[in-house]
Amino acid sequence: MQHYSNPQSPPWALFDKQFHIDPTRLYPTPSDSESPDAHAYGFPSIQELAQSPTPLPSFGPFSDNDYHQLGHYVDPDALSTLSALSPASPSVYSPNVEALNVRSSSTKASYAPDDYACSNEDDGQAQMMSISTSFHPGSHSQVSDLVISSSDGVLFYLNSSIIRKASAAAFPCFLRYSTVPGAGINEAGIIPIPASAAVLNIIFHTIYGSSCAQNSPAIDDLVNAVDSLPTLGFRAGALVRSGNPTHDLLLSRAPSQPMDIFALAAHHHLSELAIHASSYLLSYPLFKIDDALAARIGTSYLKRLFFLHLERVKTVKQILEQPPSLHPTRKDCNFQDQKKVARLWALGSTYLAWDIGPDLSTRTIQSVYGPLVENLTCADCQEMLKKRVRDVLTKWVAVKTTI
Repeated sequence: MQHYSNPQSPPWALFDKQFHIDPTRLYPTPSDSESPDAHAYGFPSIQELAQSPTPLPSFGPFSDNDYHQLGHYVDPDALSTLSALSPASPSVYSPNVEALNVRSSSTKASYAPDDYACSNEDDGQAQMMSISTSFHPGSHSQVSDLVISSSDGVLFYLNSSIIRKASAAAFPCFLRYSTVPGAGINEAGIIPIPASAAVLNIIFHTIYGSSCAQNSPAIDDLVNAVDSLPTLGFRAGALVRSGNPTHDLLLSRAPSQPMDIFALAAHHHLSELAIHASSYLLSYPLFKIDDALAARIGTSYLKRLFFLHLERVKTVKQILEQPPSLHPTRKDCNFQDQKKVARLWALGSTYLAWDIGPDLSTRTIQSVYGPLVENLTCADCQEMLKKRVRDVLTKWVAVKTTI
């Protein structure tokens, strides 16, 4: 084995090897003839230096075992047996700390709502569980003594007393899904419930009386959450009521999804929510209600919705039937002249008949009867027509818009 005796080689040996530099070309070994006076000054000869290893530097990052395995630090052949080093290796930079046995595998990030910590699904070698960021250990002042797992692997840490206070029938329903047959709530461990994390998150927020609006739940998840309450032993009417954040969240979705909210409220007899949602169904085509939707709404609320549409159409027709009143006759505008106002009014009503519906807007009424004033030369007739239009608008706005 050949050794390189240049005193500067030890600090640079690893650098040379890492960058594939041949040390023999940078530090050639001189012969004894090139330094004949080495012994004269008390220094060993070149050959003597080659027979003994170079002293190890005190700042080296390796442990004693590493040096022992390397043999001679200045030997490039010995350095080739050293595996690649990286700052992530604790055994190199922290010799007294045991290195972790990390398994490398291809991981894929799974989707999770904003309310949950993201999880990684391994290829079978390892499994990571996600924990809800709203229902994790320490998230509430009460002790978390109940753990629920969603179908997509998110854990929810709850307090059993809060669940029991919301419904005494909840625990028997929870234990139906327990993997420990006959176990009580304290021995059941993690209870897997066949519902997604998004749905369970809404359910538990509803039970706790907190809002999940920051997660922007989808309308389908909101509907599924309320529909799942009876399955878990809760009565929807007892939890989703006025003042509850989930109730308020459903109210806010009524303008964009009125039929979904109305059908949900009707199905669970949430009267206040159904009444509010019905005001946004005035333009909904009732012929689109199929058998399944009609069965979900139920006969009572479906009848009330149909009657709302029919009554509004009937009422607006009655309002528009009456023409403007006549003003006292004058020389330039007698009774026969004032009949023109009645004919113009009937013309406008005929035009509206094609578009009359429960959602008839006041703007449409104004756009039809307003221009008729220009066809009248009598100022009194014009004023009577304007007065009649204002009266129609006032009466139409006062008509009931909810079931």
